[in-house]
Amino acid sequence: MKKLVFSLSVVLALAACGGNDTATTTTTEAEAPKSMVEESVADSPEGIALKNLMAKSDCAACHQIDTKSIGPSYVDVSKKYDNTPETIKYLAEKIKNGGSGVWGQVPMTAHPDMKVEEAEALAKDIMALKK
Repeated sequence: MKKLVFSLSVVLALAACGGNDTATTTTTEAEAPKSMVEESVADSPEGIALKNLMAKSDCAACHQIDTKSIGPSYVDVSKKYDNTPETIKYLAEKIKNGGSGVWGQVPMTAHPDMKVEEAEALAKDIMALKK
């Protein structure tokens, strides 16, 4: 009986290790699982700067860097708009004043206590995610 259990253990261990396939594959960003692409965006210098600003506000309650939550992801926002001074000003005003209708019926909460400079910095970091 011990020999049977031992033999079965060895067979299972070898099967778990897989074959000796020498073929290698590379994954492009287009083929990469979404989580791999998202992690690279969130961990980029732009993503880290954005996380730092988000930590000072309640933005994370409705927004994530690369995943839709209650509101759009910041990556989706960056894709929707051109990275221009006008866009930065527009987004900063949306952050301060709130709004609705652009991304659906869920309204965005106003942040009247946020300084204009902070809202603009947040908007710039969001737009920096655009690749």
